[in-house]
Amino acid sequence: MIILRRREILNILPKDFINRITSITPIIIILILTLTMGLIIWFKSGEKIFLGFDGIKPVHIDISGNKHIVIFGMTGSGKTETAKRVLNGSKKGKLIIDWSGEYVDYKSVEPSELKIDLKREDVIDAIISTFQLTIPQQTLLIEAIKRGGGSLKDVINDVKGIECKSDSGREVKDALLRRLSILEKLSLFNGSKELVEVEAIDLSKMAFEAKKLAANIILKSFYNNPNPRILVIEEAQNIMPRNQNPDSINTVELIINELRKHGVNVILIAQTPSQISTVYRNAEYIILHKMRLTHYEIQELGLKPEDGETISKLDVGECMILSGGIKRKVKIKTVRKNKTVKITKITNREEEVKVSKSENRNENSNGRKWDYDEIKMKLMEVENYYKKLMDKMRDIESVKIIENPMKLGEFIDRTEDNIRKINIAINILKDKLTSIEEELEKRAIETRQTNGRIEKVEKQTIINTNKIIELERRLADMTMRMKGFEEWVKEALSKIEYKQ
Repeated sequence: MIILRRREILNILPKDFINRITSITPIIIILILTLTMGLIIWFKSGEKIFLGFDGIKPVHIDISGNKHIVIFGMTGSGKTETAKRVLNGSKKGKLIIDWSGEYVDYKSVEPSELKIDLKREDVIDAIISTFQLTIPQQTLLIEAIKRGGGSLKDVINDVKGIECKSDSGREVKDALLRRLSILEKLSLFNGSKELVEVEAIDLSKMAFEAKKLAANIILKSFYNNPNPRILVIEEAQNIMPRNQNPDSINTVELIINELRKHGVNVILIAQTPSQISTVYRNAEYIILHKMRLTHYEIQELGLKPEDGETISKLDVGECMILSGGIKRKVKIKTVRKNKTVKITKITNREEEVKVSKSENRNENSNGRKWDYDEIKMKLMEVENYYKKLMDKMRDIESVKIIENPMKLGEFIDRTEDNIRKINIAINILKDKLTSIEEELEKRAIETRQTNGRIEKVEKQTIINTNKIIELERRLADMTMRMKGFEEWVKEALSKIEYKQ
């Protein structure tokens, strides 16, 4: 066995090899220290979650402590997938209020499988927040629940048990019972599972107001017994809408603000900033997926007009992240699209610029025209809906003289007044659409006559876009209100049929 001494080994190795090793030793030490420090930072920052890439730079968000996140974007833009990336990347527990059944891959249950016991005050708060009761209705509800058992199941019987001597009192009572009639068909929180055992509550099979009530009760229960988790609220605008009165605040807003003290991260998900309470401004991260922002929303978010244009052109899975005054465009998910590219050889640089501006202008004009046509179709649908509703109202009018305990006559007058207001709103919207159509035609003529005034056309395009977005939202709001009227009409017809 041959044993080589250290000196002999050094003599065997080439001198230039030894010199190279000696020269790069400091570099090796620096690399080792860098890797060590990186690993230490990585392990200490266990709540830094990788979302995607800003160009070639990886982007992480830090949800350590009690940081909140708000995600905005139109339907199908990737909001839910972004939320899931945060959830899957965190070691914390989860509690998801699943409005549309998109989180069934987590430990998901329906409200009927849960066991939630609430105090009388919590039941009252949840019902008032859900049904937006008037002051007289709130007073009657509080009195009824205090006299009765206080449970959700007994609310209707508690209200029925209140004796009202005056006509106005009976009207308030009848109106309150109509609002609460949905509770008769609900089976909420009769199960055996505790909230701490589940990750998601699937509300997708419930009616709209039932979803709101269930969400309010779940949040109240979680607030009473909080533990460090990530709370996700899908369709947050439905339970914490933008309040026109800046001095008022609803129960859900208070709960979200208070949950910070208990180490809870909240992820709010909505379609647009103007739909949701201004509480979102306190979030550490605002994630914007594809949507069309109004001028007011762009200002509220502290963005520039060109940022709004960028956001409107994002692909599915792309987003802009706002945090600490820094904005980053992040590609969370790559979606490949087949594009046909037409290559034209242009020798004159000025001609190239003219062609580029002309194409952009035509593209914007076509896009606005398409938006206008889509809104016009939606308005026609609302008008048709209105006509059908009026036909049903005439059916009720034909038996208006019938005496009945539900005071149908007063109900019809009140509903007709609301429908007349909607008809006025439809006519106003039609006038606005006509003015937009005239502006679009005028702009098309100006575009054909001259290639100047490009900036003016672009500004007018932004104005029209904001008008169209606002019209679209108002139409959606009207459609929702008309659906509510339709439910009242159905209820009235059923009472008439029962009476006959």
